[in-house]
Amino acid sequence: MRCATPFLSAMLFQAIIIAPVVAAPVVADDVPDADATRSSTAATDANVLRAESNTAAQPAPALSRRSARKSVALPLPGPIQGPQRTYRIACRIVERQDDGQDKVTSSPKVVTVAHQPAQIQIAQATPLVTGVETNAAGASKPNVTVVTTGLSLAFKIAPDRPGRASFDVSIERSDIESVDVTKHADGSASQSARVASQTTRVIDVIEFTKKFVVGIDHKDPAKSKRRAEFVVDEIEAK
Repeated sequence: MRCATPFLSAMLFQAIIIAPVVAAPVVADDVPDADATRSSTAATDANVLRAESNTAAQPAPALSRRSARKSVALPLPGPIQGPQRTYRIACRIVERQDDGQDKVTSSPKVVTVAHQPAQIQIAQATPLVTGVETNAAGASKPNVTVVTTGLSLAFKIAPDRPGRASFDVSIERSDIESVDVTKHADGSASQSARVASQTTRVIDVIEFTKKFVVGIDHKDPAKSKRRAEFVVDEIEAK
């Protein structure tokens, strides 16, 4: 293996040298005869062909078993971080009725991790007739548009110390204030809705497993007809 490497280097160097065959410059006072030139050229071509055949016949150096089994060292990944803190958020939407009693209208739950936003959508679909379409046969059918309203809750948790965390909650509510009806000359009517929206955001430090209340219609829960009650609990990593 040690002697094959220098021979290969010399062989490659020789092939590079003889590959471009350039004739020597001819001086006008010493011009060889045609027969001598042809014999010299033939000898040169024979040498070139002989060198090329020797180069092609030489086998490539074989790798040893140790070289063939040698593996490439890849960079190792960084240290594995511990599991992220996971939290369960239980929410209740409570609405005060005309008789003063509270009614739970929705109770969604979501699981999230620290410092990552989570969102809950509580939607209500209201169909509205926006016009009448008449086909070629003379039959008519109403065009219906669905207006989506409700609540969109977004929150983020940032651990503060054991047993509590910073709780950032934003509640966007949208409601249909009024529905306008427009009558047309052909006797048909169409509806259009006026939607109002309002956003309430609260950032506070909460304690796990204890109820945290946010007003929806008013920032003060006591003055709000609807309120959102949250209970946050940390899920232990297994």
